[in-house]
Amino acid sequence: LPKLVITDIDGVWTDGGMYYTAEGDVMKRFSVKDGWGVIFLRELDIPVAIMTGENTQIVQKRADKLKIDYCYLGVKDKVAQAEELCRELGISLGEVAFIGDDLNDLPLLRLVGYSASPSNTPEYVKREVKYVTAAHGGYGAFREFVEKLLSDNGVLEKTVGKCPLCVWMGRFRRTCQMCGNGITLETAALPRFIMPLTNPASLCVADCGRGNSIRFTSSIVHCG
Repeated sequence: LPKLVITDIDGVWTDGGMYYTAEGDVMKRFSVKDGWGVIFLRELDIPVAIMTGENTQIVQKRADKLKIDYCYLGVKDKVAQAEELCRELGISLGEVAFIGDDLNDLPLLRLVGYSASPSNTPEYVKREVKYVTAAHGGYGAFREFVEKLLSDNGVLEKTVGKCPLCVWMGRFRRTCQMCGNGITLETAALPRFIMPLTNPASLCVADCGRGNSIRFTSSIVHCG
């Protein structure tokens, strides 16, 4: 397993698009699926570092939401920044995994122990990395990258099984208090949850035998 995971943002966590309002405000679209990658790594005590050439508080807010300690904005030289962080952590670049998507990521992609890029990355970048995700950037590519790392090291199932949110949800997998039927949680619905314990009233599609949606809250489970 790597001792540090570094990720680019634009084109990896986002689709690479920049959305402008009529007033000129810029927005970015993130996938909640990628937050699970951060959760899985946290369970293994593997730190995550964001390194992006963009200098925007949108990225910082996403990092804060996911409790990512290392967030570097406006990075011009990702190799130099990564080397500095490695010195701080007492590790080498060979113990780092990095996912990036474009020309400014190539120098670091070539130096780390494990490299990856999303499937919609230019071919000349994909030829340089060890793994290309099936997912596009902004659609779960980072999560897939993390799951690949964990799977290759034989710890994916164990990590998923003990993650705080899975345990938290298991506490509320019980009988519908309105119709009395048992509730079966659909695995496909899990990515719809937000970060663990931050919103205990999050909605999730489930089946209580009546085809209804089930609302899971901290105190009650019932058909919605």
